Amino acid sequence: MPIDSCPEGNGAAITSGARALLLPVTGTLRVVSPEYINAMPWVQRQRMTYEAFCAHAAAQGLPLPTTEQWLDTYSLTPAEMDELRAMIDACDNTPAGLRELDGHFFIRKFGNKPRVCWRQADGRLGQMSVDDFKTAYGDKYVQAGQNKQGVPILKPLAEAWLKHPRSPRYDRVEFLPGQRHWEVAEGTYNLWAGWPDGLARERDMRPALLGDVPEPDDEFDGDSEPEQCQLLLAHLHDNVCGSDHEVYMYLLGWLADALLRPGPNEVAVVMTGPSGSGKGTVANLFGEFFGPHFFVANRPEQIEGKFNRHLMETQFLFGDEVDFGRGEAANKRLRNLVTEPTVPIEPKGVDAFHARKWFRIMLATNDEHAIGALKDDRRYLVLNVDAGEHNRDRPYFAAIRREWENGGKVAFFRWLTGRSWREYLESGGWDVGKRPETDALQEQKVLSLSAADQLLLGILEDGRLPAEHPVNRNAPPNTVLSQPLFEAMREHSPDLRFWSDQKLTTMLRGWRCEGWKSNSERGWTFPPLGEMRAAWVTRMGEYSWPDEASDWHVPDWRDPQTPF
Repeated sequence: MPIDSCPEGNGAAITSGARALLLPVTGTLRVVSPEYINAMPWVQRQRMTYEAFCAHAAAQGLPLPTTEQWLDTYSLTPAEMDELRAMIDACDNTPAGLRELDGHFFIRKFGNKPRVCWRQADGRLGQMSVDDFKTAYGDKYVQAGQNKQGVPILKPLAEAWLKHPRSPRYDRVEFLPGQRHWEVAEGTYNLWAGWPDGLARERDMRPALLGDVPEPDDEFDGDSEPEQCQLLLAHLHDNVCGSDHEVYMYLLGWLADALLRPGPNEVAVVMTGPSGSGKGTVANLFGEFFGPHFFVANRPEQIEGKFNRHLMETQFLFGDEVDFGRGEAANKRLRNLVTEPTVPIEPKGVDAFHARKWFRIMLATNDEHAIGALKDDRRYLVLNVDAGEHNRDRPYFAAIRREWENGGKVAFFRWLTGRSWREYLESGGWDVGKRPETDALQEQKVLSLSAADQLLLGILEDGRLPAEHPVNRNAPPNTVLSQPLFEAMREHSPDLRFWSDQKLTTMLRGWRCEGWKSNSERGWTFPPLGEMRAAWVTRMGEYSWPDEASDWHVPDWRDPQTPF
C-alpha cells in the first residue's frame, strides 16, 4: 500500500522522507534487475503490510501500533542505504548488454580458484572458470562508449562484466542452511536456496517483531498429528517403525531435528525390507522439503568419488540401493561419512578441499545385509520396513502421494517445525544419542560378524555341540571329537574351508574350550552353554536367545537332522 495512505495509530505522523521513497523504488528495481534485487537483505526480510502488522499486534492483545513502529520494520542500515543508492546509479548507468548476465556473480576463491557462478534452473550452483566464461560469451559485445568520431567502442561482454564495478562479487562460497542473507558474513555467498515456496510460515521468514512476544499458535503448533497427512504417518508408524511407538517418536524427532537444526548428526537412518514396501516413498517425500539440496545417490562413486561438488550443497542425502562394499575398509568409509564433520570436495577444474558437512543420511536397500554394524554401534537407526499386504500396492502408495500433494506436505513440514516439536527438541526431550536398539540393527550386527563368530553364534543359538561325543565314558561332559568338529566347522562357512587345524585350534581356545585326549581319541571340551552365552553377551552386546537353556543338548549323531 502507498506510504501516504497508511492510517496513523495513536496520532503518530510520518516524518522520514527517505523511507517514503523506498517502496516505489523497490518495485521499480525488481523489474530492472530481479535477480540482483531479490538477493538484497532488506528484500529477503519478508516485511509485512501495515494491516498485517496491526492484526499481528491485536492477536497478542497489544495496542494499535503507530505507522512509525511499522516503518521501523522497513528501516535500512546505513550500509544498506548506501548499497541502495549505488544500485539505483548502477541500474541507470549499466550498459543494457550487461543485463544479459543478471544472476551471474564472481567468486574470488572457489576452493583455490576464481569462478563465475550462477543459480541453475534446479536451484543448484552452476560454475565455470573465468577462461571458459570468456569463451562462452566470446561472440557477444557491449558498447563501452564512443570515440571522437562518435563511433561506438565495443568490448567483449564477458570482460566488460568482469571489470564492471557493480557486477556482484564475493570472496568465498559456503553452504549455510537456515541462515538468511542478513545473517551471512560479508563477502560470503550462501549456497542455501531456502525452503521451497509455500512450506515455511511467514513468521519464520522474517526477523522477530514487537520484541520477543510470541505469535499465536496455528493449527500445526500443537502435539496432535495433523489430519492432512494421516496416511503417511500411519505408514511411518505401522510399516516403517513396526508399530513400535518408541522407534516412531525417535524417527519423527530425527526428521524434525533435520529441519529445525540443520547440519549433520551422528545417526543415519537405514531402511531394509522387501521391494515395494515404501522405503523410497519415505525418503523421497521427506527429501522434497530440501528442494535442490536433496540428493539421491545410486552408486558409491557419487558419494566417495571425484567430482562430488554436489555434496557441498546437500542437506539430505538418500543412498538408494548404494552398495558400499564389504569388509572393514568399506565399513569404515561409511561410518566416517556419517560421523565426520567435514567432507572432501573435488569440483571439476578445482583442487580438492574439505568443506563442512551439512547433510543427514538415509539409506534404503532390499539386500538382507545393508551395513557393517559393530557390536556397540550407535551410528545407525536400522528399520525393517514391511507394508505386509500393501507391499507393491500401487493404489495404497498413490493415496499417500495424493494426500501429500493436497495439503499433507505443508502440514507435515509445519508440524515438524512447529512450536511443539521445537520446544521438545530445545528441552532435550529428543536426544540423538538415545537411539532405540531395534531388532533390525541386531540382525545387521549378526550379518556383520566374522565367519568364526557367525559359527559360534549358530552353535550357541542351537544349543547343541556340532560333533560326536567320544566313545570313552571317562571323557568330561560337553566334549566332542576333534576331527569331526573341524570338519563340521569347515563345512559351515566357505571362509573357514581352508583353515588349518592349527588355526581352528586357536579359534577354539579363544572360545575358552580345552583340549582333551585319551589313548585313542582326541577332542575338545566346551564350557557350559549358559556360561558361553553369557560370555557372548559380555563381548558382543545384548542378544535374544531362542531359549533359556544353560546346558548343552548332546545330539544323537545318527540323526540326519543334526546341524552342521
